[in-house]
Amino acid sequence: MKYSAFFLFSLLSFSLFSQKLILKNTIPIVENGDTLTSAFAGGLNQPQFSQIELNGDGWMDLVVFDRSGDKILTFVNHGGPGQMDYRYAPEYESAFPEIFHWMLLRDYNCDGKMDIFCYGKEVSSVAVYRNDSDANGLIFTLVEGVLMDVPNAEQLAVLSRDLPGIADIDGDGDLDILAFDAGGLYVEWYQNQSMENGHGCDSLQFTQVESCWGEFQENGLNNSVTLHVSCKGNTAGRSSRHSGSTIGVFDYEGDGVQEIVLGDIGAGNLVYLHNGGTATAAQIDTFSYSFPEAAPASIEIFPAAYFLDLDLDGKDEMIVAPNAPNISANFKNVWLYENIGVGDTNRFDFLTKSFLSIQMIECGMSSHPVFFDYNGDGLVDLVVGNQHYKSLATNEVAALTLYRNTGTAVDPIFTLQSRDYLGLSNFFNPPEIGLVPAFGDMDGDGDADLILGTSTGKMHYFQNNAIGDSAVFSLLTFNLFGLDVGQGAVPEIFDLDEDGQLDLIVGENSGNFNFFRNTGSAQQMAFAMPPDNMELGRINIGGGFTGYSVGRMIRNGIQKPEFFVGGEPGLIMRYNDIEGRIYRKYFLADTAYGQLDVGARASFDIADIDGDGKYEFAVGNLRGGLGIFDAAVSTAVEEMGAVLPYDFYAKIEGDRLTVSFFGEKFRKAEIRLLDLNGREIWQESLNGYLPEYPFSVNVASGFYLLGVRFDEGELRLKIVGFR
Repeated sequence: MKYSAFFLFSLLSFSLFSQKLILKNTIPIVENGDTLTSAFAGGLNQPQFSQIELNGDGWMDLVVFDRSGDKILTFVNHGGPGQMDYRYAPEYESAFPEIFHWMLLRDYNCDGKMDIFCYGKEVSSVAVYRNDSDANGLIFTLVEGVLMDVPNAEQLAVLSRDLPGIADIDGDGDLDILAFDAGGLYVEWYQNQSMENGHGCDSLQFTQVESCWGEFQENGLNNSVTLHVSCKGNTAGRSSRHSGSTIGVFDYEGDGVQEIVLGDIGAGNLVYLHNGGTATAAQIDTFSYSFPEAAPASIEIFPAAYFLDLDLDGKDEMIVAPNAPNISANFKNVWLYENIGVGDTNRFDFLTKSFLSIQMIECGMSSHPVFFDYNGDGLVDLVVGNQHYKSLATNEVAALTLYRNTGTAVDPIFTLQSRDYLGLSNFFNPPEIGLVPAFGDMDGDGDADLILGTSTGKMHYFQNNAIGDSAVFSLLTFNLFGLDVGQGAVPEIFDLDEDGQLDLIVGENSGNFNFFRNTGSAQQMAFAMPPDNMELGRINIGGGFTGYSVGRMIRNGIQKPEFFVGGEPGLIMRYNDIEGRIYRKYFLADTAYGQLDVGARASFDIADIDGDGKYEFAVGNLRGGLGIFDAAVSTAVEEMGAVLPYDFYAKIEGDRLTVSFFGEKFRKAEIRLLDLNGREIWQESLNGYLPEYPFSVNVASGFYLLGVRFDEGELRLKIVGFR
């Protein structure tokens, strides 16, 4: 997760004024007659796999780091020896540090606990976190922010797009590292000399002992291999272009000598390199572009191989998954091979292309869930749009997925009805991707029509000509009124100006919201370019780049509108004080509503799907899955967080802080400025009520917490920034 400073700091204070969204794992999701065991894990795009013991039962569990949004997912082993049954257990995820680009778990200090090797905070660096877990739970302690090649006083370099090989290469008991050089041609061996220096295996003392491990060369433009190449002192043929490579280390023959399996961003196959040398003097003597031979892996772009004993039988299985964010396959993209070798031999037998993801809701890339009763039975169904599916059989095909509610009004069960609802995957010519549905009665006939956003920034109108209570959609208007928001239209249908006609609020890739006022009637809509407001609420989560803004309007217990916002940061924000402010700034009430972080591109819908008087959130993400969360609060105004009798917002110009109040008058208020550690910097007391109070505050540039306590009541906090 790549937060801006604003989002990082706002998270620090968030727990002071918001409740947590709770994952509703009890809602059954049924596909092909089976109830999914990890339905709400959120999908897999570019997952990296490691084992770790999470729950103290003595069995190794799974942790997955998905480069798509830099998201950590944890799975508990419910199988045991001879079985593979891993189920999503998100309660362990918060114990892990923030990780970027890549993560592999290995036990470097021989204490039986898996430690973290990951991309460091310095460019092309490696960081290490020690596993200090105890009976109270998982604990990780940073021990090396930047691993060093100690004798050469240089940083041990691994590029962000690469995946190194981390294993005991020389068989001396400590972990070594294999990584491609900056040119992308040769594998460098960084030997851990902890054992050689008499420290046992608990130290991280690396030095580069081979700049051309195995004496082979990978082509700088593809994954072709040349053998018997010495690179010592030789720079001929080196490339300034490093395309990206992954290294899987595995003793394939069981002879104590490590082989490697390479993946390359320019190819979809794996390259197996046989080591005919020794543990300390590697010599790659043969290779194969078809691995495993019986059923070669083919992931389309940039595969990576992971060797893990998933069934706890003492032999490692192999997982093959893509490693290139946004361009790799995102559906049926995690290949699992069972190890059926006998004795010290290894033989991989293909099992599935959907390891773990077969038990999840998986809609490719960038899922957009919307609640909608498509068959008029009074039960809320679920329609999920997506950016696209991409696998070997399909190339960026978008579709709507329909889950029918086959449960009851109080116990929903969502059953997969169609992966191509309305047949939109081949409806348009040329094909459209980035399909985002919005439902609303646009023609006043009592049923909900469909406005479909697309990646082109345009929208299409499908009229509902219902038969009985069941929706029957037909395309009525292609490129609705010529509306165009640029790229990535995400429509929301809502009567914002309260004139009885449904308006359009449209998010887009840039991160802003476009407001299109309906100037027609309840029976005959009319919209026109340009938007009435191109930055509704003055909200832009793109920060000048991409924001992928998603917005949902609801009315709270006193029918006042509130605006929930998601997008690229993976968080959900909540705005209130909206009424009558179509051309003014909205009040930001929560910066990370529900303490939820889905990794990247949060897209969601809100409804009471079980009739309990509480809101549920269906939340999609960049990885193409989704979760359903209980807000754990009533729809009533006092719990949903609607506008209080009085509230405030702040404006800063230089050292001048202006605090403005709105709502009912208060008798007195205390204003406090705190640093992010909660230390008070400045305070002021007010007696009586004025709409606006200006102050001069002399503080260093940075972010602070501004708190106001009204009439000796609850302290309300907001983030402010001084330049």
